[in-house]
Amino acid sequence: MEEKALQIFEKLIQQIRILPPQQVHAALSVCRELENLPQDTLRWVYDVATLTRESQAARGLLKDLLELVDHKLQKQNSCELSRDVLAMLVKSLIFHHRNRYSFACEGELAQFLGGIDEKAAEDYYKNSLVGAVYDKLGQRVNIWKKAVRHLYKDKAGGHTIAPEYFQLSRGKRLCWIRHVLVNSSEIYEEARSGRHGRPNLVYVGHTILGVGAPKYSQHFLVFVESDRSQKLSFVTAFHVASEREFLKLLANWTPREVAPADSACA
Repeated sequence: MEEKALQIFEKLIQQIRILPPQQVHAALSVCRELENLPQDTLRWVYDVATLTRESQAARGLLKDLLELVDHKLQKQNSCELSRDVLAMLVKSLIFHHRNRYSFACEGELAQFLGGIDEKAAEDYYKNSLVGAVYDKLGQRVNIWKKAVRHLYKDKAGGHTIAPEYFQLSRGKRLCWIRHVLVNSSEIYEEARSGRHGRPNLVYVGHTILGVGAPKYSQHFLVFVESDRSQKLSFVTAFHVASEREFLKLLANWTPREVAPADSACA
């Protein structure tokens, strides 16, 4: 099976007639290291290639992997990746597709899409979001009043609370925060550690906006900070409209499939 999976994967690469120049190294790196990847990874490649009815969908998954590898190569300023790094990228992509959480943006989740002013956004945050929720791993996530500052972003990238820095796009999606924290199983650890030396977490939700055509696909990201005692607190949330931009972020994350043994679940 492993040999067959490798042959299928290489054939898929050949089927992509035109690769963007920046992905050439990515494709070569994938081909070079694929034979050394774990057996469960090769099984996934085999399943995708043989069970996907439309080859276009299979090629789409392959292109996603090439995007991930390309982003990692650029970040490392390198022409190739180690086997371990490549294996982790493939694992993240598998995790993304298997745990993708999609929600319908309707009813209460669509209540602010027509617009919301600064005061209404702050009131909703303080009255409807502040408190604690439990995620799909049983981890308690606190939403503190002070994190209302995530609604603001100044020119330096900080969260200065002032009317001119209010982010309408974040206000429109306020009601998605609790929903994604509670319902999404697509949870990652950021590669970099937070200010307490613990990895921050990212919860991902996916939705489609628009009535009729055109429709817009969006990833909604909720970031949570872990302190020294493993207590989790909401930090910020925003949407990513481009799949390419999402994959660029995904290249720096690793899946969190179980809660740490010493995590704060109560």
